[in-house]
Amino acid sequence: MTVTGKNAVAAASKDGDPNNDAPAITVADGDLTVTGPGSLDATADNDHAVAAIKTDNGDLSIKDTTVSATQNAEDNYSPSGAIEARDGSVAIEGSRVDAKTVIATAPGKEGKEAGTYGIYSDTVIGTEAGVTIDNSTVTASSEGAAPGWNRGIGAYGNSYVTGSPSVTITDSDVAADGDPAITAYSRNPSLPGVVRVGMPATVTPAGARGRAIENGQFYGMTIAMAPVDSPSSSTRNSGGSHVEIKAAGNPRTVDENTFGGTEEAPAEAVTQRAELAEPAKHEPAKETAKAEPTASALPQSGDQSMLAAVLAAAAAGAIALAAGLRLRLFRK
Repeated sequence: MTVTGKNAVAAASKDGDPNNDAPAITVADGDLTVTGPGSLDATADNDHAVAAIKTDNGDLSIKDTTVSATQNAEDNYSPSGAIEARDGSVAIEGSRVDAKTVIATAPGKEGKEAGTYGIYSDTVIGTEAGVTIDNSTVTASSEGAAPGWNRGIGAYGNSYVTGSPSVTITDSDVAADGDPAITAYSRNPSLPGVVRVGMPATVTPAGARGRAIENGQFYGMTIAMAPVDSPSSSTRNSGGSHVEIKAAGNPRTVDENTFGGTEEAPAEAVTQRAELAEPAKHEPAKETAKAEPTASALPQSGDQSMLAAVLAAAAAGAIALAAGLRLRLFRK
């Protein structure tokens, strides 16, 4: 599907018959690629959540384009995503994507305990489930399901999977709302789900961490603001989360320490380098120059780059002074 200009596709069915629920765009037993210089707005408004853009037994790719997908429903009787590949994978590359699920239950009630997602990939019969986001800006959210079942981005694998379900994010800005925000999980303990984020990455809020899932039913990894609860129910945790990730290259598997951040060189180390930069007063200039660290060897971040330049200039001046002194002594 090539999109040019501004485009909108909608499906609506609220007659109480689940057989009439329909995605806005769907492909059965095949792959779908959405691309082009335009934009696409897909909305599915049904009794039951069935996705806005969906492939069934096929892969779904969004490449070099802009897509908005929203599924509105009164019920979430089974797992679903606004953008969904059932028995297939989702790949987003070079695109701007907004995917949102809204379960509008009756007043005083909450949605069912069925996972709802902004972006979702699953596998039932052995194909490899996965969500890959590269060089893109993506938002994904879900609301209205039972606590613990609203999720931003997810990949799920049945017990018959032949590869670990995975979510991989590189060179992208991703904002995910959910409980947890991002999750990959499997019923096969030997092939648990994996979440990979291109590192180094900036993640906000600072409380976001990777959490392992291993509760006897599901195995894998999530990104959430709170620990995953004990075996009670799949990936449920003690609270929802909003996670924003700005990823770089070299994806690394998420764990408890993934988002610890990097520390600047400690002040003691900077001081030590500064001391080394001063030439010894009683040593020949040649020996001093040999031991002298270059400017590139000094810390180069923030104010330290200025320090490096000053130290390098001072060292060069000291060497020239020492060399001049030796020359005068020689002439005497």
